[in-house]
Amino acid sequence: MYTLFHRQRSNCHATHSTLHDHSGLLKVEADRRELLRHSKLHYRQYTYFQLWGTVIPTVWKLGDWWLTVCIYLLGRLLMHFEVTTNPLVVALDSRYVSIMGGFVSFLLVFYNNQTYARFTSQYEASMRMEGRIFNCAYITRDILPEGIAWQIVRYLNGAHLLGYIGLSEVYKRENTFSPLNAKLRLFTDEEREHLDLINMDVGGSCYREVLGWAVTLIQQARCGTIASVPPIDAQQYQILLSEVLQLRGAIGTLYDFEDQPIPFIYVHLVHFITIVYLLFFAYFVGTSAGVSLVTGIVAVVLFGTIALGILEIGRLMSQPYGDDLSDLSVLHYVNFTWTMSRRILAGKSFVANSSAVERDLEKARPALGAAFEDYASRSKYNPATICQNTESPCRAPFPLPHPLIKSPNIASNLSANLSSVTLPISGTSSLYPSPSMSMAEGEGDRDYRVLTSLHDSSISLMDVTIMTSSIDPDDAMRPAGMNHPSDIV
Repeated sequence: MYTLFHRQRSNCHATHSTLHDHSGLLKVEADRRELLRHSKLHYRQYTYFQLWGTVIPTVWKLGDWWLTVCIYLLGRLLMHFEVTTNPLVVALDSRYVSIMGGFVSFLLVFYNNQTYARFTSQYEASMRMEGRIFNCAYITRDILPEGIAWQIVRYLNGAHLLGYIGLSEVYKRENTFSPLNAKLRLFTDEEREHLDLINMDVGGSCYREVLGWAVTLIQQARCGTIASVPPIDAQQYQILLSEVLQLRGAIGTLYDFEDQPIPFIYVHLVHFITIVYLLFFAYFVGTSAGVSLVTGIVAVVLFGTIALGILEIGRLMSQPYGDDLSDLSVLHYVNFTWTMSRRILAGKSFVANSSAVERDLEKARPALGAAFEDYASRSKYNPATICQNTESPCRAPFPLPHPLIKSPNIASNLSANLSSVTLPISGTSSLYPSPSMSMAEGEGDRDYRVLTSLHDSSISLMDVTIMTSSIDPDDAMRPAGMNHPSDIV
């Protein structure tokens, strides 16, 4: 108990300058993580007896709360001196207080729902920022040389940090950017000098500038203008560029919330009616003859703490990027994202295992059940029938619900030209995949089976290699006689 209250007193006496230097921010960040751990544990001693990290000490410092206590004491004095019997003194009816209390309860619940929705939306945007950076780290690790991959991911993490700095009044260049950049090495000296020409403490110009650097590198990697670096294909370029732009959108979401807070007219009404209700309630309890002094003071203190506490919680949740213990852990997010990005880029890769290795692992696992006991002997899993390359395709039976080729003439032409046919397609295709094909999207060449149906009922399977690309089907090379993709069901 001593520790809990001592920590509360130490935070209360912290000066504004001490709190907003880097060491003060680190201390607040550590307290936030500790408070989150308490929230997960739900220990009763933390729930019932802890004031540190709660809204109660803040409420008890508010002038509105003390005003309600004073109004109650005034009512007790009026009743003690029998002033309430004077016709000139207004006596409150309990029905009016109850009706007003119903309105206050509705407004407080609705107000807190709105503020909590803003809080969760901004938290989710922060998590999306981390996720987009991780996605880019995974993609660039495998498709780009080491130096380019690290540079792009470094820029994305730098934009992540700069986004918070331009957003908040707490995290600024001197107390956040300079110490973290010295520790994490997110920018070179030349890049930092360029950013110093932009006011990073206000607005999002700096993070947009850095994201522009990353987009330029991705564009150069696509065009092949980087020396000794082969160009990446169009699909990889689109995926990587999309992740970067979605990162920009997630950061921009935070600025949208900052630019448009909860409307003042709504906040004013909620606060006004709550304070008026608390004053009337305190006066009513103070002038009620059937209420003792102790019972009255407990009721006024409890109701005032609840109502004003809800208002204070709403205020804190609507702006979660400040220096309160209930705010989001910005420094933790930045450090964690950069550390995990480095681990992704520096991670080890393993070569593809042979079928024998995977079968041995499967044999050592718990049984799947009687229906799956013949797993290893079935044709599509049998090494003797698995396609090793497109030149020796599988001939395992693959039942199809209906013919793919409607026209017998097209089927004949397709049979004559099938050995050299390559169909670039976009989107989804009605061609049926072969049993050995991987169903994941965007994995390069795929084996498809085309069912050709002639005039009679004879059926044969033929193999076509269809390469995934963004070329329109109308521009694709077709066999003789195939005039339109609609000829394929």
